[in-house]
Amino acid sequence: MEPWSSAKMRNNAATSVGRFLDGVALLVWLFAVAGCSREAPRADSPPPRRESVKNVKKAEKPKDSLRGAQRNEDAETYVKPFTLPEKEFQIELAQGVVMEFVGIPPGSFMMGNNVEGVRRHRETIAEPYYLGKYEVTQQQWQALMGNNPSLHKGPPRRPVERVDWDECQTFLRKLNERFGGTGMRFGLPTEAQWEFACRAGAPLRRDSTDDLDRIGGYGWFAANAKLETHPVGEKRANPWGLYDVHGNVAEWCAQSTAGGEFHAVRGGNWMNSARECASTSRLLRRGRVSFRFDGLRVMCAPK
Repeated sequence: MEPWSSAKMRNNAATSVGRFLDGVALLVWLFAVAGCSREAPRADSPPPRRESVKNVKKAEKPKDSLRGAQRNEDAETYVKPFTLPEKEFQIELAQGVVMEFVGIPPGSFMMGNNVEGVRRHRETIAEPYYLGKYEVTQQQWQALMGNNPSLHKGPPRRPVERVDWDECQTFLRKLNERFGGTGMRFGLPTEAQWEFACRAGAPLRRDSTDDLDRIGGYGWFAANAKLETHPVGEKRANPWGLYDVHGNVAEWCAQSTAGGEFHAVRGGNWMNSARECASTSRLLRRGRVSFRFDGLRVMCAPK
């Protein structure tokens, strides 16, 4: 028989082990109860808030940041007040045959688009001027020159075409001889004057007349002209009151290149695509070569 002290020690150890196992079992039971007491999220309950995702989205860059830069550049286009005494005026070439002009204010703009022949750069129009409300018509050319070189003859208000740059200079010289007493000097517009007036002070291709999807409302080109010119003024005018600045006939400008052999025509013609009739579209022609696509619009300014 073992001594009482040894048996008592064994009993105490067994009791301690038993209490320890009871404690472990109690903890396991408590964890199990806590897990079962959690309710599954209801189907109609709102999703948990995700503050961190919202904060990330706020820090993201705007997707149209490049467009924003373009808008800032275009915002540099500005128009000054028109200072000439009359906003519009006209001259009479023959009985019932008048040439109408619209006043164009001075200003500054980004000319060209780096694609269609004119490097994008700043141009400043320092002084106001007048530009023909319409392209020169066959009736007007006939009244001053005594002939009609156009291929597409018909209604007298069709634009004159098949005139070369040199013939335009003869037409302008006769205008200056006959109407020099008005205090005006007549000529062809510079390319900057032409593009500024065509865009009517608006940023590149952000005004309605230069939107390629809507240009058919303002001009005649391959998709709607039916292979011929049309009387001037049948389409809508641009915001400054100029008609047919897109299509119908391309319009000679004043500048010359390559020693005077080549000259620019602007605005596109009845055989061109919509893109070729945009305000930045440009072609070069030899000054003594005439095409059935080319006509003119007269510019005048105080002497």
